[in-house]
Amino acid sequence: MNEAEVRDVLRAYDLGQLHETEPLDCDPRRPWRVSTAGGEYVLRECRSNGSPADLAFEHGLADWLADGGLPVSRAVVTREGQTWVEKGGRFFALHPYSPGEPFRAGDARQAEAAGACLARFHEVASQYSGARDRKPQPAYRTAQVDAHTLCSRWPHREEVKCLVQDFERLEDELTSYSLSEALLCNDFSTGNVVFEGRRVPGIFDLECCHWGPRLRDLANSILWFGLVEAAEDDAVVTVVTVYRFDLSCARALLRGYAGAHPLPGAELRLLLLALRRQIRRWALFDQVDAQGPGRWRADEWQFSRKQIGLVDASAHLLADG
Repeated sequence: MNEAEVRDVLRAYDLGQLHETEPLDCDPRRPWRVSTAGGEYVLRECRSNGSPADLAFEHGLADWLADGGLPVSRAVVTREGQTWVEKGGRFFALHPYSPGEPFRAGDARQAEAAGACLARFHEVASQYSGARDRKPQPAYRTAQVDAHTLCSRWPHREEVKCLVQDFERLEDELTSYSLSEALLCNDFSTGNVVFEGRRVPGIFDLECCHWGPRLRDLANSILWFGLVEAAEDDAVVTVVTVYRFDLSCARALLRGYAGAHPLPGAELRLLLLALRRQIRRWALFDQVDAQGPGRWRADEWQFSRKQIGLVDASAHLLADG
């Protein structure tokens, strides 16, 4: 979106005088913050849910979650009574701005609050009408699609073959078990949750929700809150971005989740398997984004391998804490 597009979409709403618009970050796909006489809002383009039926599900789910006490903002209604705006085949939605601060890396209390919030999300969202029939939307990239893309681009690279084989082995093993299911947030991450101290006042991005094993959603969130980015100076005066696996935050998120919505012991014993499967799923996704059709990015590959190594080396300690 650009500013002209933002202003054009906002004409569909009764918001009073427009004061200011600004992108929330430099990525053109990201939402815009909008300040008006009637308050502050966030305008986003709906890319994954790109049909009226999809948007009706998402916005109805947001209302359901808000009624259930979760900090999810409802979509603002246009002058015509809709919760979205269509422009040239593109869909846009406006939500009240939720103030808060990003997750503070290393803050176990915030991680625990996030875990409890995810558990409540699974409990309430799974009761929403149509939740059990909800499938991933066409725009959602599966790990299998990413694996096929990587293998077709780099058919002779052993690194790719090993990653894909690792993922497939872990996926087959995990799916061989009968796991409890829920409507998954599928992106309950540090970028989609804000905090006020140790409270969660805002959860965002319901575009990718679909029905599936809740253990996968839990593993995904443990990685988001447990893999902590840090900058370290190397020998040449440059700054290198590295990650560490923060077991205290990972354990705190798991503790918060289990305290609100206990996991059966049999599933808890599969958590390490789910974490390893998920970190390889991340690697597949990241590599498809990073590797252009004709160029191999060794630095991005090593970055993914380091993340995998961190999780494989220490995730088993989660249960010990």
